[in-house]
Amino acid sequence: MGEWLSDPKNQRRLVILAILLVLIIGAVIALRLYVRAPAYSSESKTGEGSLLELFLSDEETETAEETEETETAEVSEEAVTATSVEGRKDGVYTIMVFGEDTSSGNTDTIMLVSLDTVNVTINAVSIPRDSMVNISSSVKKINSVYQTSGLEALMKQVANITGITPDAYIKIEWEAIGTLVDAIGGVYFDIPYDMDYDDPAQDLAIHLESGYQLLDGDMAMQLVRWRKNNDGSVSVGDVGRLAIQHDFLIEVAKQTLSLSNLDKLDELVQIFNANVETDLTLGNMLWFASQLSSIDLDSDLNFFTLPGDIDGEYNGLSYVILSPEEIIEMMNDYFNPYTEEITEDDLQIVYVTEDGELTITHGILAG
Repeated sequence: MGEWLSDPKNQRRLVILAILLVLIIGAVIALRLYVRAPAYSSESKTGEGSLLELFLSDEETETAEETEETETAEVSEEAVTATSVEGRKDGVYTIMVFGEDTSSGNTDTIMLVSLDTVNVTINAVSIPRDSMVNISSSVKKINSVYQTSGLEALMKQVANITGITPDAYIKIEWEAIGTLVDAIGGVYFDIPYDMDYDDPAQDLAIHLESGYQLLDGDMAMQLVRWRKNNDGSVSVGDVGRLAIQHDFLIEVAKQTLSLSNLDKLDELVQIFNANVETDLTLGNMLWFASQLSSIDLDSDLNFFTLPGDIDGEYNGLSYVILSPEEIIEMMNDYFNPYTEEITEDDLQIVYVTEDGELTITHGILAG
């Protein structure tokens, strides 16, 4: 897993997809909403809880509300810039991006994304799904947190292992992919293997031939669900499946935004609204799109993997045991939205002692 996730080409997939989908929405609502920056997280580095509501001026706010109510076509000419907040760097936001596995409900992809609208850079770190976290459950993997405890619990665990509380979240449902593919008339993709897998228990039948071809929605969903063939001829596991999923998603995003699909924006927006959940407003999305539109994807878009031992084990289960020292260095160099340095006191990293017992770097061990 570590080798695959260390490749920026593979790590960038979901982040780029989310950003591009945001641009789709922004293109449609640009004539109806005022652009505004989102609020910072209420969890500050110093624990003071300095929630910032970034408002337009009173006059602009009233006008914006009237615009949204009447759906007129007035547009704000300038994006609202982030104002200075004690304990926060100007214009730096963090977003948790995640997606659910269609069969288990676990989060098969979790990333923390830093959007620096001042320096126009995006940094994203993949959080391995098997990362050990401080929960009372017998299975202490971060990918099980959302299913068992919900969104706030997942955001808390991301904060515990990075020292950063996300300002917002974006959740993407896998089922949207098939619907989207059909809406744009199919997606061309090079299937890397002959795929043959049947699982009646999941009502799952996958039968695809390798090669470059046009996939419809049903074929697309077969592709993103495949991990192995029944006869054992090919098996890529979860890591290989994620690689195929992310390669395919970037092709979906590219072809969705092609000029030939501009007349389908209304339908694409409906699909987005039905399958993408976020606490960002439409105005927030357009604001990010406007602030980051000049980004150089080759130099200003960087991808990382949260560092740790991928060969960890506890109670017969495999884990990624995270490394606090390396995490602190990475967060402060590329992700820290706070004016103060992140330290080990800001992290709760669970690890296994030489005696096979669990312990924690800071705080109280859950359960």
